[in-house]
Amino acid sequence: MAGGLPHGRSKERLRFMLPAEIQFGYNKYYCGNKVWVSNEAGTEAVRQPDRSTNNGVVYSEKPVKGRVEFEVEITSHSLEYSGNIRLGIMSHKPSEPFDLSKIPFSCTWKAPYHCIWAGSLLYNNIARSIAPRSEGRSYGKKSLEDLRKGDRVGILLMENGELHFLINGEPQGKAASGIYERAYDVYIVVDHFADCKGLHTRGNMLLATFVVTLIL
Repeated sequence: MAGGLPHGRSKERLRFMLPAEIQFGYNKYYCGNKVWVSNEAGTEAVRQPDRSTNNGVVYSEKPVKGRVEFEVEITSHSLEYSGNIRLGIMSHKPSEPFDLSKIPFSCTWKAPYHCIWAGSLLYNNIARSIAPRSEGRSYGKKSLEDLRKGDRVGILLMENGELHFLINGEPQGKAASGIYERAYDVYIVVDHFADCKGLHTRGNMLLATFVVTLIL
């Protein structure tokens, strides 16, 4: 018999929905050298207990796509310094290896290919290969500087590439658009800066659910 299915059989369609949640993890190797990362029983990251306020940047273990909901809770906080948690995304060319020397030491908001919310300002350098020359723009109903232990801050990425941030579940407005337009992978960035010493992810990372059809 030339090609096709055997006589008497018809194509069978199986439809199933992919899970809406995946276990989020931080990259244990591509991160600041003053942060401890655990992906066991809920992802945690804690800056090492010394006098340093820097080198606390962590990145998602895998790139994110489509609609993404991600939230962390501050588990350790002080009032010793000026500065707090910073949150955002990084775009990375898939064909290029990760370079540890390019992890921002302190000024995450200056890093090329990063879009970072710091304090009450938003710095969008997604399309920049060099540090920006201008200051960020005002963003958010609240400042990240005001957050304390128990507060939550999150990211909402839409399928169309719009980026939003949330504080304690409250949307803070559109931060950026066109995040997915370039042929780059997108990673979540969390900076344990200054008074922010420890964070814990709240549940799993939520992705857009969609139906997949298999034809057998």
